Amino acid sequence: MATERETWNELVAEFDMARLPLPALRLELGRTLYNIKLYLHKHHLDKGRDGRWKPLLDDRKMKETTAKDWVVLYQKENGIPLKKCFYPSEMTRVKKPRKSHKNGQKNTAVSAALASDARIEFADDKIEPKNPKKRKRDKNGRLVCECFFVVTAAEKLDLVAAIAKLSEARATQLMCASVIDAAKDKTV
Repeated sequence: MATERETWNELVAEFDMARLPLPALRLELGRTLYNIKLYLHKHHLDKGRDGRWKPLLDDRKMKETTAKDWVVLYQKENGIPLKKCFYPSEMTRVKKPRKSHKNGQKNTAVSAALASDARIEFADDKIEPKNPKKRKRDKNGRLVCECFFVVTAAEKLDLVAAIAKLSEARATQLMCASVIDAAKDKTV
């Protein structure tokens, strides 16, 4: 059985391995940080003079707020009960939209946190300056359309990897064709 210090060193090594510069790995890093927090809390090493949390982050030039955000992300994505969560106030906090610069009104756009926030927005049909009767399109005659997907972190990793493998243009074509085919198959 590993000693307390050996277990600590293994967790720190896992943390260092997870610190790759890819944003897609934030959830994995959040998992590692969550496990470190569990370990430190269990051994009463998370606070005070003997606390190891802040020195660990300071040694790796990571802000505490960043580490906290990643732990909260991991907790939310994995549905960890509130009583087992670190930073419970962050778990229940709802982000409010920022106020715009215009007349102090709230912006209408917020992050897609719920399935109901998934949406599709079509670009404005711009009129070409040289020919006012013609709409602006790309060289293949296509118009721009933005899609906002609501996915889990794991699904996001799979989606990003698939798009990188196929190319953005091909992935877009496949998504469009899938939606059209699904609508044809469904009886309304």
